[in-house]
Amino acid sequence: ITLRNGDWNTLKQQYDNRCACCGNKEGEPLRYNSYMICVLQKGHMDPRKEGNLDNIIPQCKDCNQQYKDKAIFNKQGRVIDFLKEGFHTSHSSDK
Repeated sequence: ITLRNGDWNTLKQQYDNRCACCGNKEGEPLRYNSYMICVLQKGHMDPRKEGNLDNIIPQCKDCNQQYKDKAIFNKQGRVIDFLKEGFHTSHSSDK
């Protein structure tokens, strides 16, 4: 990821230090797992592109791990498309 720390901190501030997808706030307990503290990660909006300022949104670990390289997001953290190569499919003829 080619994002400098100063840019990353500014980007997180633009999102009120919250996950763009679920709203968990950095440094506070996770909404659905109060035993864990939210740490924001640099999530790719489009995993096919570089990790620069125009292609990164803050995501909590849960959201970043759940979507991995399967989804394309807009700036509001909403899924706008899925990448077919991110999903594993099995056909009945493969069994």
